[in-house]
Order: sequence, then C-alpha cells, then structure tokens
Amino acid sequence: MVIRDFLVKLNKKSKIDIVQYSSFMAMGQYPIENIASCVRISSYAKLHFGAADVHGEKEQAELANEQEMFRASEFIFGPSQNTAYFIKKDLSLKNDIRIIETPFAKYEGRLDFSVYEKFLSGKDYVLFFGTLWALKGSVEIAEIIYDFLGLYKGMNFAFVGKQNKDRQNNAYPIDEILSKAREHKDRVIYIDSQPHASLYPIITNAKAVVLPSRYDNFPNTCIEAMSLKKVVLATKNTGFDQMIKDGENGFLCEPYNSKSLLEGLKRIMNASKEEMDRLSGNAYLRILDLEPSKAAGRLLEYYRYVIENRRK
Repeated sequence: MVIRDFLVKLNKKSKIDIVQYSSFMAMGQYPIENIASCVRISSYAKLHFGAADVHGEKEQAELANEQEMFRASEFIFGPSQNTAYFIKKDLSLKNDIRIIETPFAKYEGRLDFSVYEKFLSGKDYVLFFGTLWALKGSVEIAEIIYDFLGLYKGMNFAFVGKQNKDRQNNAYPIDEILSKAREHKDRVIYIDSQPHASLYPIITNAKAVVLPSRYDNFPNTCIEAMSLKKVVLATKNTGFDQMIKDGENGFLCEPYNSKSLLEGLKRIMNASKEEMDRLSGNAYLRILDLEPSKAAGRLLEYYRYVIENRRK
C-alpha cells in the first residue's frame, strides 16, 4: 500500500502513462485502477523456495500474495519461458503471459585485473560465480568436487560471490565445500563478491563457467558469461535452456543431480579447442539478440500495447 500511495501522489503531480510492477514481494498486488499497468515476472516464489528447500510461514505467505497478484493482473510479462509456463499452469490463467527477454548491456568500463592476478593468474580453472547456496547448486558442486579435482590434477575450481547468510542451513558455505574437497582443497579458490571491473577478467580467463542452479528465472550470470564468449555448463528445465542449446552453444546437465553435473564437466574437459571455440562463438551470438537497441524496442512496444488495450 505504501507504493500505491506514493504513485497516487506522483500521478497528481505528473500524469503516469504506465506502471511496471515487479512480481517480487507481490509489488503489483494493489494497482491503481485508472493507470495502465503490467507485472514483470522477476521470479516465481513456488519454484524459488522449493528449489532452495525453504518452506516457512513467511515463504508461504509470500507465495500466496504473489499468486493472488498474478490472478488479478490483466497484463503479465517476463523473460523466462520456463517460469511463465509454471505460473500459467499452476494458476490456470486465462490471460497470456508475454515473453520479452531482458535487455543486456555489457559493462564497458575500465577493467581491474588485480584480483585475478592475486588469486588466479597462471591457473587453469572452472568458475562458479553468484550467490553460494543450495538454490544455485552449491550442494551438487560439493558432492562432485573431490572426484572432479581428483580426475583433473591441473585444474582448479574457483568460486566468486557472497555466501547466503540469511538461510545458513541451505547455504552449503565454502568451508563445507573445502571439507568435501579433502586433500584437493588447495585447488578450491574462494573470492568474495566483486564489481564488474574485477569480475570480468576472472570470467574471461576461466576454462568454462559452471552454473548448476536448481531454479533460475533469466539468469544474469549466464548472460554475462556468454557475452564474454565463455562456455557455460548449466541445468535443464530451470531457465537456462532458453539460452543454451546443449552441444551448440554450451552444455546442459540435470538439476539436483551431481552425477550429471560431473558428466557435464567431463564433456568440457574432453572437448577439443576447436569445439570450445565453436561453442563460445555461438554463445556470444545468442546474447547479441539482447542488445538494448533490439530488446528495449520490444519492451516499448509491449508498453504501448498495454496502454491501448487495458480495461478502461
């Protein structure tokens, strides 16, 4: 209601043509009747909390509010075909959900190589970056890290990102991953969250990027890695396969499945330089379609559609 009150006041000062509400925390649950509006799907609480194995009263209330918002919304759009499918199926929505992939503009500022040089220079490594917890596949990585590092003696496994402190029981923090690696733990490298300037050199110099999420909407991690011409190993039916075609511009494995993750890593390690070059080139081509000059136009077209077709 705070957001609604703010928009009412703002509309009195300067007429608002359209409001885009985020689905997160059911921001669009109480829209203003005389202003055109749409809801953008940033995630789906049912899939998000289910994948993270979090089922408390707070999470259930958040899901109920979110579902009520979706049922009441006249116009819904989002970047993920996978997420849209489950929302429409679960709620038997009559209204269509428009798929509009999010524009992506790669960081073009000056790069900072100091963190890369301190921790990773001269090392061969595969890379995970993002929040380190069960939702993002840290459990599956922990289960295979000993075998992976044992098979490939010259390889390191690098992690860049924050650990989830809010739900520590689901975080699988780096200390536990180090413990699972046992005598190979000296080849597990952890670096805290980094700004784009220092993160991009780390991504660029990785052999491949490993993102075994149990659920994702339209993950920026994958988009950023592909924009830097990196081969990504990610999970099927979780949002990634909208961007990655297995064996064409990256690799896919089964979610919740450490054995499948290890097989995917073996495919990366066994691939020839020519194959990796082909995959990385195709990965980059896929992301070109998300350039703001193309993607922003699709979004503006949708806004016009909502304004012209909303219930008066």
